[in-house]
Amino acid sequence: SPISPTPCPIGGFEKCPRDRRAPPPCSLTPMNSLSNLLTRFGRRSRTSRSIIFGLAISFLLLLFLISVQDKKQTAPPPKPTEATVKPIIEDSPISPTPSPFLPIPIPLSTPPSSKPQIPVVRQSFAQSFINSRGDYCCCADLDYLLPYLTRFYEHPPKNSVEPAPLFIDIGANIGGTTSHILSHFGHMEALRFHTSKTTHLTTREVCPETTHQEPHILTIEPIPETFGILQTRATEQGWTTLGHVDLIQVALSDARGNMTMETRYGGDELSRLVADTQRPLGDGAHAITIPVWTLDALLTQRQVDTARVFLLKIDVEGFDPLVLRGAHHLLSDTKRRPRFIAFEYNGLWNEAGHGITLKQTITRMDQEYGYVCFQIGKHNLLPLYEPWWVSEYEAWKWSNVFCAQRGDRAWRKVLAFYNRLESATEAFLSLESEGVR
Repeated sequence: SPISPTPCPIGGFEKCPRDRRAPPPCSLTPMNSLSNLLTRFGRRSRTSRSIIFGLAISFLLLLFLISVQDKKQTAPPPKPTEATVKPIIEDSPISPTPSPFLPIPIPLSTPPSSKPQIPVVRQSFAQSFINSRGDYCCCADLDYLLPYLTRFYEHPPKNSVEPAPLFIDIGANIGGTTSHILSHFGHMEALRFHTSKTTHLTTREVCPETTHQEPHILTIEPIPETFGILQTRATEQGWTTLGHVDLIQVALSDARGNMTMETRYGGDELSRLVADTQRPLGDGAHAITIPVWTLDALLTQRQVDTARVFLLKIDVEGFDPLVLRGAHHLLSDTKRRPRFIAFEYNGLWNEAGHGITLKQTITRMDQEYGYVCFQIGKHNLLPLYEPWWVSEYEAWKWSNVFCAQRGDRAWRKVLAFYNRLESATEAFLSLESEGVR
C-alpha cells in the first residue's frame, strides 16, 4: 500500500479494524512481538497456562537427559582398581571370564595336595577289621559274593560248541556251594519244573526260561558218608541229569598218596586230613584212610577242559594252602588259570603242620600267580596284599579269602558295589588305578 501502515495498539489484533478481507498491516518490532506474546499468555485461563508451562519444563528436562547420556557414551572407560577386581574373583561362585580389563589372578602359593595317602587308607581298613563284631568271621564266605560275580559270567547258548564256564568246588561237603552256584548261574529250578511229570503246559513259551547251558561244576568230597549224602541230594535235585555236575570222591593236597582223615559223621564240616597220626583224635571222631591227589593231577587224569575256569573254591579245614600248592600248573597258566579263587583261613592252619601263614599265601598268590586277595566280610572286602597288609590280619580265626586276577577289572567293580566303607574304598581304588604298590 502506498499509505504507510499505522501501528497496532498494544491491545493486539482484536483492536484493529474488523475487515478480515483487508486487515491493515502492523509494524511489529521484536520487542513488540515479545510483549504481544506475553500479553496473550497472560490473558489465557489458569489451566491453559499450567499445561503450557508443564510442557515447557518437560521439554527442557528431556534435553538435559539427552546431553548427559551423550557424555557417558563418549567418556573413556575407567581403569580397574584392586578394590573393584578383588570381590569379583573371591566372592563369585563362578570363575570370572577373562577380560582385557580384568587381570587373571595368579595364586601366590600352591594349595596342599588332596591325594589320598596309603597309610591312612590302610589304617581305615585295618580299623574296620579290628573293631568288627564278627563281620569278617565265620559264615562270611563266598556265598556273600556270588550275586555280584554273576555280572561277569558269560552264558553260552544251548546249541553252542563252546563249553560252559567251569566251577571247581573242593571240600563240597553236602553241596551247599554247588547248590548256590546252580541257583545264581544256572536254571535248575526251571529245568526241574519243565521236566516234572506233574507239569502240563498247554501253551508254548514265547521266551523260554532255559536258553543257555548249565554251568559245569566239579564237586569234590572225600568222606564216604558225606559223599553218600551228596549223591542223594544231587539225584533228587537233578544236578547230574538236568545239569552238568560231576561228583568226585577224593581228597586234595600238594602230593599224591594216602592220608588219614578224621571224621565223626556224614556231613561233619570239621572233618579234616591229619598230618600227625600220633595226635589223639577229638571226641567222637574216628580215622579213615583215603586217597589223596593234587588238583593238577586230577584235572589231567579226568581230561577236564580248563580253558574257562570261572571259580575255584577251597574249604578243606587247614590244608587250603597245600591244595593251592598242588594246583601250581593251573595257576601258572595265564590263559587257563581261574578267574576267581576263594579259600578258607582259620586256626587249623597251625594244626595241619605245614607251617604256612596267611601272609605267605597272599604274597605267593600275588607275586607268583598275579592274584590280589581280600578278606571277605559281610559288608566289606579288605585288601590283604602289599602295601595294604597289617599284622592284625594274621589272626588265626575262622574267615574266608577272595582272590582275583590283578589285571581283571571285575574285582574293582565288585568292591565298588559291595563295600560300605565308601571313602576308604574310593581312595583305595584311586591309588590302585595309579599303580601304587
